[in-house]
Amino acid sequence: MKTRAILVSAAIAAGTMIGFSSAAHADSPTAAPVTASGFHSVLTVDGKRTDLGASPAAVIPAGQPTGQVLPCGTPNTFIDANGTYTVQHACGGTTASWSYRLSTTACATAAGTVNEAGQIWALNGVTKPKQAPHPGVICRYIFHGTYNPAHDNNSIAYSDVITWAVPGGGVATLQYYGHFKLSAYPCSPTSC
Repeated sequence: MKTRAILVSAAIAAGTMIGFSSAAHADSPTAAPVTASGFHSVLTVDGKRTDLGASPAAVIPAGQPTGQVLPCGTPNTFIDANGTYTVQHACGGTTASWSYRLSTTACATAAGTVNEAGQIWALNGVTKPKQAPHPGVICRYIFHGTYNPAHDNNSIAYSDVITWAVPGGGVATLQYYGHFKLSAYPCSPTSC
């Protein structure tokens, strides 16, 4: 099989993606692109599994930016050509729920089920236990979990790897990752 690497979206390489504060769907973006460090993804298809393991993005170095500030009390949704990542934190809450769903475009390359390694994450630069993996699920499965604890003004970095077989042999590997800070303030009429 010919080796090929695919950066599915030029916006990824440029550090931009489509950001939403609604329940928009990855296959029908309805907002203008914005620059954000809260979410990135890279998909490769190279005929063998690329073990990306623990990404450096999963640890926030001391003194470095904490990523995009996300308002509390509203779904924060990030979309690119590979899929949709969401995170939501209640104002004054102690956890933040997250989800990731592969796009129909990415799923069109799957020859069967997909395998999620289990998200790794860090809270304020301290690595937390790996979240549960999801092996052998349908491609459009909504991967999900909870950052616990996660309080107002906490910084979270995350990284996950999803793999699947492609028609004709080979393995696709998707890594999505990012970092953000949970705000103690909800959206204002002019900020979201």
